[in-house]
Amino acid sequence: MFTTPATQENIKTDDSVPVDPPIASGPMTSSSLDKLLEKEKQNNKGESWNKLDNTVKIQALHAFAETYGKDKSMSTKDIKTLKTFFGDCLRANKLNKTKDVKYDKDIRTVTAVPALFYNTSNHNFTLRIVDAKRVSTLKSLTPKRTSIKNPLDEEDKIENV
Repeated sequence: MFTTPATQENIKTDDSVPVDPPIASGPMTSSSLDKLLEKEKQNNKGESWNKLDNTVKIQALHAFAETYGKDKSMSTKDIKTLKTFFGDCLRANKLNKTKDVKYDKDIRTVTAVPALFYNTSNHNFTLRIVDAKRVSTLKSLTPKRTSIKNPLDEEDKIENV
């Protein structure tokens, strides 16, 4: 529905919520635009992992891949595969939760990825399930019924036919 000026007067507003003053209605200068963009960038960088933009997440994970590779003395090829692995995981929504990645929002760096596992035999990375609350679906199923067939009953059926 569209609102007309007459109906807009009847709408009550909540005055208890602080609102930033509106931007000057005059022409926007480049310095005021730069200040506004810088303020928005600083607000976005102080957020938790799940609220960050994907480009910021990729940058943080790439920096973590560099430090992780140097700490584990990996080759540059392995570090590059780790970076592509992190990109694939973000696209597949594998590293979106706060518990998936240890992120320090004060210094804006990734400190650890608890589920990360490196297979040295074939040089690839995987994410292991770390959640202890997850129960196997096989344990939730009813037990399989095993009935012992009596060979005499089968002979009786054959004779009756």
